[in-house]
Amino acid sequence: MTELTPEQRRKIYEEEKLRIEGEGSGSIASLIFANIVAISLLIFLIGISKRKFVPKLEDIRKAYEGVKTE
Repeated sequence: MTELTPEQRRKIYEEEKLRIEGEGSGSIASLIFANIVAISLLIFLIGISKRKFVPKLEDIRKAYEGVKTE
């Protein structure tokens, strides 16, 4: 096995350092994106849960067309 020159070692070290730093920034960005999506979903679900459903008389009549009204 041949020995690496100091220049080759430095080059390999810098390439690995850049690769490791690049991986870290991508994971942070994806984590931020996931948090934004989760918070948006939570706000949406809270908004839906606060609305009360009030059936309209027309909807009730459509659901019970065969029932006689008094």
